[in-house]
Amino acid sequence: LEKLVSEYGLSKALIDAHPPTDGKDFAKKFLSGVYSADSSEQAKSALRAAMKTELSKIAGGLKRTTTKEATGEASPEELKAIASIYDQCGGSLPKLAEMCGMKVSILEKKAPKDGQDFAVKLLSGAYDDPSAPNGGARAILSRV
Repeated sequence: LEKLVSEYGLSKALIDAHPPTDGKDFAKKFLSGVYSADSSEQAKSALRAAMKTELSKIAGGLKRTTTKEATGEASPEELKAIASIYDQCGGSLPKLAEMCGMKVSILEKKAPKDGQDFAVKLLSGAYDDPSAPNGGARAILSRV
């Protein structure tokens, strides 16, 4: 049987699963496709088995972690990062608008008192411009 497996490219697992009783039975099963595995399905099966083995080995070495839930509020570090943009512009609304890709008129309507106030207003959506092509003032956050 080993010689037939290698010579005809048959699946050893399928032959073991459906052993022939004699030469005639082998020929009948061979010609009806019992011993021919779909190579892509066979490859998928082998990959799944290998992945299961590897994942079992790796799983033991993983550490437990605690998932943090977002509260929706900005952290002090995030507020500080946004406030630094205000400080870089020296509080100048035209410079701030240019740096952030916003309209000066929107900033003037709710002018920030300082960097902290700018950060809070920006995150609350006070400077959003629905007509802006970049999605509004909060698009700056991806650059911070």
